[in-house]
Amino acid sequence: MKFRSFSLLLLCLLLIIPYGPFSLTSDHIVIAEEQERSLMVTLEEVKEHSVVLSLDHQLSDMYSITFYLNEQVYEKVHVLEEDLYELEDVTTEDLLDMVIVIFNEDHQEIYTTNLSEEFLQLEEAENGLEQEELTEVDALEADMPEVEGEAIVQSNNRGLHEGMVHEDVLVLKANLEKVGFRVSDKTSKVYDQSTVKAVTAFQQAFNLEVNGIATDETQKLLNELSLNSLYVGMKDPRVIELKKHLAIMGYEVSNVRNNAYGTKTAKIVKRFQTDYQLPATGAAYSTTLDLLNELATGPLRQGMYRDDVIILKVMLDQAGFRVSSKVTNYFGSTTTKRVKQFQKSKNLPQTGIVDKRTYNQLRTASGLLFEGLRHKDVVTMKLNLERAGFKVSNKPTNLFGSATVSKVKAFQKKYGLPQTGMGDKATLRMLDRVVNNKVPRKVKAIVDGSKNYGYSQMQKDIDLLTFFYPGLIETRVIGKSVDGRNIYAIKLGHGKKEVFFNGSHHAREHMTTNVLMKMIDEYARAYVGHTTIGSYNVRTVLNDVSIWFVPMVNPDGVMLVQQGARAAKNPSQVVLYNRGSHNFAGWKANIRGVDLNRQYPALWNTITNDPGRPSASNYKGKAPLTEPEAKALYDFTKSRKFMTAISYHSSGEVIFTRFNQEPHSRKLAFGVSRITGYQPIDLQRSQSGGGFTDWFILQQKKPALTPEISPHVGPRPVPLANWNKIWRENRTVGLYIADEARKRK
Repeated sequence: MKFRSFSLLLLCLLLIIPYGPFSLTSDHIVIAEEQERSLMVTLEEVKEHSVVLSLDHQLSDMYSITFYLNEQVYEKVHVLEEDLYELEDVTTEDLLDMVIVIFNEDHQEIYTTNLSEEFLQLEEAENGLEQEELTEVDALEADMPEVEGEAIVQSNNRGLHEGMVHEDVLVLKANLEKVGFRVSDKTSKVYDQSTVKAVTAFQQAFNLEVNGIATDETQKLLNELSLNSLYVGMKDPRVIELKKHLAIMGYEVSNVRNNAYGTKTAKIVKRFQTDYQLPATGAAYSTTLDLLNELATGPLRQGMYRDDVIILKVMLDQAGFRVSSKVTNYFGSTTTKRVKQFQKSKNLPQTGIVDKRTYNQLRTASGLLFEGLRHKDVVTMKLNLERAGFKVSNKPTNLFGSATVSKVKAFQKKYGLPQTGMGDKATLRMLDRVVNNKVPRKVKAIVDGSKNYGYSQMQKDIDLLTFFYPGLIETRVIGKSVDGRNIYAIKLGHGKKEVFFNGSHHAREHMTTNVLMKMIDEYARAYVGHTTIGSYNVRTVLNDVSIWFVPMVNPDGVMLVQQGARAAKNPSQVVLYNRGSHNFAGWKANIRGVDLNRQYPALWNTITNDPGRPSASNYKGKAPLTEPEAKALYDFTKSRKFMTAISYHSSGEVIFTRFNQEPHSRKLAFGVSRITGYQPIDLQRSQSGGGFTDWFILQQKKPALTPEISPHVGPRPVPLANWNKIWRENRTVGLYIADEARKRK
């Protein structure tokens, strides 16, 4: 049964007593009843100013009953089964302030009076009270403070001490347990003897005045230490971190992934506290946690077991201070010795502790890259990993993360290196050798010649080719088109001898750009892969001869053919040049209507079939080299010492050249003919000039060819359906021309 407070019952009795005798249906009023225990008081005994307490016959153990009057222990009595004890001379007024608490022989609280209104249902039929009396009792009760739980005795200025019953005692007991001082009953608000002992032990451990009283000083320190503390019986994610930190400091815990704080953990914490001159309670109170965290996450020092000790040892090794052939995560005396030696070599304090200055100088001296590091060299390594076929990310940062570790290990595995996941000297040297083509590597094809190939795609592919083949491929801008597009020159190879290829002088002949870009891609892949193409050892050829390419001489014209007038800065003007037509499929000229292959200063005055004005084709311009595209190619060519020049065009499957102007053009024409099947055509008697090869042969006195790569298809671009055949026929032409120059005296 639930019950009201003992004080409330006594108030009821006091209201009844002055009216004289009365009778109840029961000889006793049950003050408290819980399971099989009951505490009873007779009305007659109350009127005689004495209290008789008894336990019902169902209990068999001995209990201690304590009466508290105004914070002080008034009396303690013991009750055996069916025995009766009387406490004389207790006035009714005394009973108003009385709180009854029952303990068993193990000092466990089993019973107390309670002020909650939920308890002691006094039934009107059983106690004989009239409704008016109940109303008056309720009014009196309303004037009394109402608190849930046990009766509370206010603490005094001396702090909490033995005999007190107070809400703060619960907090005190809980905090004592959090710092490793357990009490017998942490659920009771009573400041009992076990609480005194725990407080005394706490005061002794933390050098406070020892008196067993929870003074303000004691409680303040206890509150500070218990804040976020860990102790036996807890399950908390922070316990895992605690165990990890203990393990780092050499205090091995059996299972660092278990979040339970058991007695084994408490023993290990106690060892740590003892070793570091902390009060050894076994609970991880705030001071312990702070020190452990400071040590475990701080500078590396002797005695630590931490993963970055491995990195430290590798850095020492790379810097010339080897610790051991077997690298572990333990920081021992040998490691301390090597750290001191390194510190001495750098004029640093020889502490043996890896402070920030030591760490930074050691990292610089070793050049080691490792997980967690942020450094500009990490970006370089990631880019080289990508070049070697082990891409980390699309946007490499300076952070060495787990993905980088994985790619480094994969690289190390492929090239037979220890799979540490770190960028040590051996790994970085091998990576450098791979990227610089000392060791074979595979690179995926970049250029797809089977698709319509425009200016933007060419730019993207040039960027990728330059990225994947550093040192082998060099790119520069040699000029600008009329509309401001770049004219790119690309160098492939390491040779001092040079040959030259260009394409897309004519806008509709942009298939020639596909051919030249594919040559660059295929030859570079073969070079770094140490493979051959046909009968040519690509590395041998490109180590002796560099091939220069200008794959798109006329970018404005190409885009005009592919996208129409909207590709021009002045769409209405190009439509006018095109005689009002918006169909630019047959356009050959640049964006100003000038045929770029009639702009070179060789037989320019005798050019035939000139329309005399800007047009889709054949207009030679007002003078040689008036157009920026032709001028850029002319200047670039004159700046180099090209041994041979090839200017690709697209119609007829023939090879134009001029025999007998110099000793090599005939031989080269027939050589290319054997590869491609195209028919050589001698133009030595033609007086119509202005073409790039005309100028190169006649003015530079060097061999030049103009291969036309496709059967006649009319005034339009070469169909993509012709690509495979064209590529098969021209795949080795660049290597043939370069190899001939290599062998030429």
